[in-house]
Amino acid sequence: MTEQKLHRLTSDAFVELRKYAEENTDAYADPEKDFKDVLRERCGDVEYLEPVDAVIKWPSDLIDPPADKPHLSDNQALKVHGALKGITPRLARDPNLWAYINHFYLHKYGIARWPAGDAPTTRHIFEHWFTADRDKVWQDNTAGRLWWISHIARKAAGASGGEFTAQRALDLFSHTPEYYHRTMEYEVLRSPVLMAECVRALMREAKGISRDGYREMCAEINREAGARVLDSLSRDEIRQMVTGCAGRIRRKRERTGRRTLGDDQHHSKIGGETAVRDGEPEAGGHVG
Repeated sequence: MTEQKLHRLTSDAFVELRKYAEENTDAYADPEKDFKDVLRERCGDVEYLEPVDAVIKWPSDLIDPPADKPHLSDNQALKVHGALKGITPRLARDPNLWAYINHFYLHKYGIARWPAGDAPTTRHIFEHWFTADRDKVWQDNTAGRLWWISHIARKAAGASGGEFTAQRALDLFSHTPEYYHRTMEYEVLRSPVLMAECVRALMREAKGISRDGYREMCAEINREAGARVLDSLSRDEIRQMVTGCAGRIRRKRERTGRRTLGDDQHHSKIGGETAVRDGEPEAGGHVG
């Protein structure tokens, strides 16, 4: 595919497509559905797309998510990030942009990524194809999640001082989605070096820590970092803070007999897995 101007749905087209989804949920179980025809019929002569200041060259080698563990397909996210040139974090919170990409480029992929059988609910469709809540795009939206998870992997790798690559961080996030969720949910982790040190710790000192363990680790880092001026700390000081928190969480959970190390069964539904999660995520946000 050649490079093309990127578009978003107009506000009217977004509303019309949501109405169509409500009335035709079966279309979201049909991987061959052509939404261009739908929008032409619903919008008539009114333009349903508007350009944005970015371009798209869609990758031809994107692999459908595996049926048993669809969350693992997140490890392809760098291909999607590279295919969307010019998208900024601000633009990446736009539901109309992702609704366009989800319906025109990722519909078949989305059906496999968020399996719902032959009868997807309206809520399921709205959550993964539309995601009107800008603060949930990074989490629930099919295309938005791919862009954001790769953006965070790239940001962490870029601040790691060569400790790991973006693909290695992405592999970590896709294998254990909780690590990505917690990294996004805590505002303090938006500091690039602190984010990088948390990811590095997950590969070393905190390797294999369970989702609950990492939740506790992030909460402790959040409390400790809140009492300091992060910009005044060296990388060594930040690393010492992160590894110290990881060590204390491990020892605490070992003393109380609680799970410290995770396994493939400890994933949340939010990442596309089947295990039951133990609660809703903290208030979300966006990362620049």
